[in-house]
Amino acid sequence: MPITDTQSDDFDRYARNPETWVLAARRSLAVARLLMNRSAQLRVSANRDFFEYSGCYYAGYFHAGVAIENAAKAVHISHDPTIVSKGKLDVKKFGNRSGHALIEPVQSILGSITEDERRVVTKLEEFVWAGRYTVPTKADVLYDEKRMDNLRLSTPDELNILQSLVDRIVSKIEK
Repeated sequence: MPITDTQSDDFDRYARNPETWVLAARRSLAVARLLMNRSAQLRVSANRDFFEYSGCYYAGYFHAGVAIENAAKAVHISHDPTIVSKGKLDVKKFGNRSGHALIEPVQSILGSITEDERRVVTKLEEFVWAGRYTVPTKADVLYDEKRMDNLRLSTPDELNILQSLVDRIVSKIEK
């Protein structure tokens, strides 16, 4: 369905507003927190439902990855509004992996990240595909022990790391 010039202009204003992306980041982070907390409760439950547990685990990390991704996109758009033009997003300007990369954008925005932050963001980058597809987009991931171990490892500080990363990334939005 073709859109009018006015609709295209409205879209451009909406998508160029960093707060649009920040809202999405914070919404996804809130969902991630709920799912990850539920997953942690189920992990220690004697009669846990495997499907509920694994669903909460995968979906929680997927939403956490989306939160980081949207926070980074808010910063990129604040620095380069031409990412949105004529009713479209130029996802190539977000970087590699079809605009879904996390490590490179987070490092470029924050300058440096701790080893714990790197581990979490690397994990989230994997969960961005794991939340969308049943299998990885390339077979080598399943045979990379280090990557798979990182996907399986959860630490109690991850929610705090996620919150800190989102807050620090959002603070880099150009006003």
